[in-house]
Amino acid sequence: MPWESTVCISQRWFFHTTDTVYKSIDELAELYHIATRNDNILILNCPPNREGKIRDKDVKTLMQLKERIVPSPHTITDAE
Repeated sequence: MPWESTVCISQRWFFHTTDTVYKSIDELAELYHIATRNDNILILNCPPNREGKIRDKDVKTLMQLKERIVPSPHTITDAE
């Protein structure tokens, strides 16, 4: 049974107005590749603010991560 790696994009699991430290794109890409290289998944927590919205900074980071990640040979796609 595969395991999962659950990681926060910032320092905390829940939204906090004082969050200032975020994982870099390099860190997040490495965490993704470690997980998928071992046939596992990465769950990336991006906590919504009090209005239920994801911070603009988090959205930007996720979009940059999307561009960085190259699907591994084990990635399931719609074509399969």
